[in-house]
Amino acid sequence: MSLLNKPKVIFLIILLVATMFVLISNGLRYGLDFDGGTQFVLTLEDEVSDPDQMSRITNTITQRLDWSGLKDVKVSSWGDRFITAQVAVSDPKEVAKIEDVLQKQGRFENVFEGEILFTGDDIIDVQKDPNRGYGITSVGENGYRWTLPFVLNTAAATRFSEKAFHKCMPMPSGDYDCPRTYFFIDRPQNAIILIPGTLYKQEEFLPADPLFPQGGKQIKIDELLDNAKMKLFVTDHVDENLKTDLLSLNKEGYNTIVVPVGFNTDGIDTTKFKVIEVAKQEPYPWVWTATGLKSVIWLTESVTNQDAPTMESTNFQVFYNLLITGSGRTREEAMQKLDMIYILLEAGSLPVGVEDISKETVSPTLGEQFLSTILIMGLIAIFVVAILIYLRYREWKLILPIMFISCSEIFLTLGFASLIRWNLDLASLAGLIAAVGTGVNDQIIITDEVMKNKDEKQEHSLIARIKNAFFIVFAAAATILATMLPILFAGQGLSKFVGFALTTIIGVLIGVIITRPVYGEIAKYIIGNEASTKNSEKK
Repeated sequence: MSLLNKPKVIFLIILLVATMFVLISNGLRYGLDFDGGTQFVLTLEDEVSDPDQMSRITNTITQRLDWSGLKDVKVSSWGDRFITAQVAVSDPKEVAKIEDVLQKQGRFENVFEGEILFTGDDIIDVQKDPNRGYGITSVGENGYRWTLPFVLNTAAATRFSEKAFHKCMPMPSGDYDCPRTYFFIDRPQNAIILIPGTLYKQEEFLPADPLFPQGGKQIKIDELLDNAKMKLFVTDHVDENLKTDLLSLNKEGYNTIVVPVGFNTDGIDTTKFKVIEVAKQEPYPWVWTATGLKSVIWLTESVTNQDAPTMESTNFQVFYNLLITGSGRTREEAMQKLDMIYILLEAGSLPVGVEDISKETVSPTLGEQFLSTILIMGLIAIFVVAILIYLRYREWKLILPIMFISCSEIFLTLGFASLIRWNLDLASLAGLIAAVGTGVNDQIIITDEVMKNKDEKQEHSLIARIKNAFFIVFAAAATILATMLPILFAGQGLSKFVGFALTTIIGVLIGVIITRPVYGEIAKYIIGNEASTKNSEKK
């Protein structure tokens, strides 16, 4: 049977062709060491003297920017108020997205009837599972709706279910009239809203979903602000009466004033109040942005346990799995919002807010020339390995297969990195070299086993030797995986080694699953044919 007809060989060839197309279309992305990027300097609103709290801030920011560990992000603290974050990104659009993520404190709150039922700290899991509702769906020609499922802890789930119990009222038509719940992110705390009369009239009645107002459901601005726990003043300017009211509220703890961009704030005592100007973000009402509102969701009769006569009955359910939904004018906009909410909920909120962000370009520390040097060193290493293999076996037919398999492993690993948009850094390339070294070692083990008694006539003897070789290979691979896997799950303390560990793991898995079996077929084919030829000559 021809070697090219072997299923394992055919599969490898198909993967190599597919990898070539992936690399051509996506290219490779490099980390800060080789391509440079952008450095963000965050100034916190308050000083943080507790080292544990500062560590939480840096870990949260790292998780927001690089939850997968593949983007070569470097986050560190400086003093009591400053955080630096270096990201291997220079595209202006990507930089703007990152800046938007960093600007947010990330306080997630669910409010029902003016009471906070749960916060982001009560969420134990954010699920990227389409079977549970995660994803984006098209809604007519007007836009797209996104949905993000999450899981509450027991205390928060019980509190939510009990507060919502029997809140839907039966109607004569047989339907139910159900109240709504509000989801906020970074709701201004202890805040007062000043809104001009014309804007108030425009937004006195708000659509529950601004992108789909034709649904007919509306909410009153006063109800929204009551749930946002914010005081409202409808005024076109700051007069003496308003000053008196503001000072009175300041004594009650209100210290933030939110106004539209362009509102004349002359007369406000800035020593007592922090003034925040908020721009309108089309197509959303201004008050949505001003309050941090992200979603308004009506309860349903099932969620309010209408079938359960009491909370002590067996029919009463505690709802751990909930959804937050939103919309976007385009699929890209909807995906951006979904990703933003996911990142904030997954990483958690910062204990203090971010006052200011500055950014600057970071130059690569190694540069493209170093990549060229690595390539040359790699070619030299392959050449040296080829010479050593020849000196060991004196079989030139084995040199090309071993080199081909080693290069295939490098090629497939780089293709995988391109597919998942992995920013390769120095540690990643070191891991790639380690994985290739492991591959050559395994191929030598396979070759040694196959060449034992290679004049043996029985085919089953050759197969037995192959199996014995792969037992050794799989045992060695399992040892490497057991060593590297803890690094991936050890948290930010070992983040510098994540690239090395991940590349090594991927290279080893590609080897034991794909390329080592192919080399086994090649070695069996070459050495088996040799043995057959020698036996024929003896006869």
